Amino acid sequence: MTLLVNLNWDRILYLATIAVALWAGAFVGSL
Repeated sequence: MTLLVNLNWDRILYLATIAVALWAGAFVGSL
C-alpha cells in the first residue's frame, strides 16, 4: 500500500512540475 502511495505521489509531483513549467513558460512568453 505504501509503495502504491509513493508511486502516486511521484506521478502527481511529475505532472505538477510539468504544469508549473508550462505556466511559467506561458507567463514569461507573454511579457
